[in-house]
Amino acid sequence: MTLSLKRKLIALAILPLAIVILISKLTDYKERSGTSNWKSTTGIVLFSGVEESTVHLKNRQNSFSPRTRTNYLQRIEYSYRVNAVDYTSKNFNLTPESTNSKSAFFDGSRRSFSNREQAQKAASAHKTGSAVTVYYNPQKPEIAALQKTDMSLSSVFFALLFLAFALLLVLIAFDFIDPRSLPWRKKS
Repeated sequence: MTLSLKRKLIALAILPLAIVILISKLTDYKERSGTSNWKSTTGIVLFSGVEESTVHLKNRQNSFSPRTRTNYLQRIEYSYRVNAVDYTSKNFNLTPESTNSKSAFFDGSRRSFSNREQAQKAASAHKTGSAVTVYYNPQKPEIAALQKTDMSLSSVFFALLFLAFALLLVLIAFDFIDPRSLPWRKKS
């Protein structure tokens, strides 16, 4: 197999992957965006607690730095009813959020804290069996959250950048563009 054929095959493999990622991110954004228009209902907390998680650090500053870090994850699960149908969810919100947290999660199913006391304080705000206001997507009631916040467009932006990169690879692999003529290349 020639080098030219390998380049073409790699470029053609990356392009559909970039398209699938972009479609996935656009669909996710569409489903989870516009929470300001979502309806609310009352739900019941089924579970609220703290889970300990050990993170292994790969990039330590020096040999004296700790090899692991302990995070405390607040978890919640609640049930709610829409149009006589029961649903459960684990989402606090549907956006990456870093309030009181070093980690952000798109699914909103957990919040990370650096110490146990903060996590327990956050978990105690939602006691098992207590009522909570649940915001749900009127078109897809199975998608719900405890906070009204819109999803960030950053994941869509990075998916578009990846697609642009994949298209550039295809154009270079099929000799439509000479890589030496790209504007960011240094002229020698």
